[in-house]
Amino acid sequence: MRTADDVVATALTHLERRNPGPGVIDGFSNQLGANISRVMTRRVTATMMHRLTDPARRTRDKAATTVPKTHG
Repeated sequence: MRTADDVVATALTHLERRNPGPGVIDGFSNQLGANISRVMTRRVTATMMHRLTDPARRTRDKAATTVPKTHG
């Protein structure tokens, strides 16, 4: 996990560039996720993000983990 200080340092480094652009993605895993989501389908991306951000996963409680139902 990135700390607030890490994120601020990345943002300030980005802003110090000559032409910084509209935004920056902090951290390798965040960059990887952003780039992979460009080539995957929305369904696969949504399932992957659900698994990564599921609160039950953080507490290691696998019984509470649910897979979202998709329509269509």
